Amino acid sequence: MKYKSLRALASPLMKVIWPTTFIGTENLILDSRAIYTCNHYSVMDTNAMVAKIFVRDFNVVIKEEAFKSKFGAKFLTAVGGIPIKRGDADVEAVKKILSVLKADKQLVIFPEGTRNKLQTKEMLEFKSGAVVFAIKTNSPIIPMVQYHSPKVFRRNYVLIGKPIYFDKYAGQKLNAIKDEANQELIDAMNVLRIQLDDIVENYKGNIKKFNKANTLLLEKK
Repeated sequence: MKYKSLRALASPLMKVIWPTTFIGTENLILDSRAIYTCNHYSVMDTNAMVAKIFVRDFNVVIKEEAFKSKFGAKFLTAVGGIPIKRGDADVEAVKKILSVLKADKQLVIFPEGTRNKLQTKEMLEFKSGAVVFAIKTNSPIIPMVQYHSPKVFRRNYVLIGKPIYFDKYAGQKLNAIKDEANQELIDAMNVLRIQLDDIVENYKGNIKKFNKANTLLLEKK
């Protein structure tokens, strides 16, 4: 069964089980290639994304261990999972990721590289894979931050930031600029984290009230 069919069957139920409010959907790029990055709490992190965002196609980088069983491998492949060996130079995974982006598809990468098992707001150290793939394929990165780990029937919030373009690094040696590019992504996601905390904790997830309050604040300065 292909992704669209699986999504059509599963998305209504996933919306109920993992209720999620996505803020900043005007920043989505769904008609051409793009890399989506998000903080990583749980193996369920992508469920709400599939249910509400990725209608046309979906690909996500997943640790190789999740593909060990026959059923797991078949299912994860059907929903766009790309297995990758952690800690190794996985040539096959790199080829697959590049082919997905060059085919103008969507790719989700969790730049922390592993789940934040302590469930802290502070993100773990970022790997540089996302920015390397973005630069190699001239793809924008759309940073996203989720408020907390998805739990059954608990409302979650995801803030979607503006696309980050890395055109200025084109033609330069990756080893020389990947750390700088990665820091740009880290900074953007840290800003989103602060904004999302404010939206949820002080405005109960109401983006209109948040925007109005911040507009008034800027006008007073």
